[in-house]
Amino acid sequence: MTDGEEQLNECGCCEGVTSLTPASIENLPGLSALAYRVGTHGTFKTTMDSALSGEPALRELTTREDDDPAIATLDGWATVLDVLSFYQERIANEGYLRTAVERRSILEMARSIGYELRPGVAAGTFLAFKLETAPGAPLSAKIPTGTKAQSTPAQDETPQTFETTEDITGYAAWNELKARQTESVLPKLGIKTLYLKGTATNLKPGDAILLIGDERIKDPGNENWDIRLLTSVTPVSPSPAAAADEGYTIITMNHGLGSFIPLVQPTAKNPRVYALRQRASLFGYNAPDWRAMPESLKAGYLGVDPTLDIGLHGRVVQQTDWPDFTIAGVSDPPPAKATGTGLYGEYFNAKDLSQRKATRTDATINFDSVLFPTTACVFGWMAN
Repeated sequence: MTDGEEQLNECGCCEGVTSLTPASIENLPGLSALAYRVGTHGTFKTTMDSALSGEPALRELTTREDDDPAIATLDGWATVLDVLSFYQERIANEGYLRTAVERRSILEMARSIGYELRPGVAAGTFLAFKLETAPGAPLSAKIPTGTKAQSTPAQDETPQTFETTEDITGYAAWNELKARQTESVLPKLGIKTLYLKGTATNLKPGDAILLIGDERIKDPGNENWDIRLLTSVTPVSPSPAAAADEGYTIITMNHGLGSFIPLVQPTAKNPRVYALRQRASLFGYNAPDWRAMPESLKAGYLGVDPTLDIGLHGRVVQQTDWPDFTIAGVSDPPPAKATGTGLYGEYFNAKDLSQRKATRTDATINFDSVLFPTTACVFGWMAN
């Protein structure tokens, strides 16, 4: 800046030569609030001050002091514009669901596409009234609309007041009726927890249960049934004031009910739970580990004399399991050669075994595998 320019600016009449309004109202998407004000009091006043220098008729107005009547007039209009721009921003925010804060704005936007908000609904509860049964008391009484009842608050809660919404006629004989505290819940796809009535189920973790309903009984090919293993069993005894039969048992299963792929829903018609308590195992399932047996015992099963056979140790090392430990060989004493072919199984579609679906023969059985069938059909096993 030159000395001459400094002298021209000494009076301050060139202050505020830059226009600051209107400000940009562009906003990025996804904001929780819109910036939509074209200016504020300060920016409006600065812009009007800068416009004074460009008006030839106001060339003689050289002051920019706020106590000057002309500048005070501009200050008042800057205040008016500040208020207008504030409400302009609020109106813009109320025009979008993400930024609206007034209920009426949401209501009007919903109405623009044909929706109406539902009216507010007060909290509701179930009340049980008991009538006086002393001698001479009436056998019935009318409980009018608006009768108040107050809840008993727990710790850190406040009592809530409820009112009846219609007239109720009560009868003293109804005092003996008990409110229903439980309801039957149908099994749902994927759930692992069931609530069984009673506590004397005699179930324990590891038990197998069968969940089946009328679908399977009416249609032998129906897939709406499940076999699951229990991982936990928790009996819940009734409270002292409740009836003895109000206890229940919570059971947790190893897998959720039904199947997602393919989609198979659990039973929904008169579901029943059966405990599969009786277990059957194939011969030899609990045999000790062959590798832990002494060489003298192994020699007996191999049919050799340990005092004469020099290569006994080598033969024992090569033998990793009990001799002839197959379905075909378990019934034949060593060292005879097993003559059978294995375990023969037949699958049928009908309960009367009239529609054979498949057969198979297994020479050995993997005892670590799950023996539950994966298809809904009658099956049977027979050793050949």
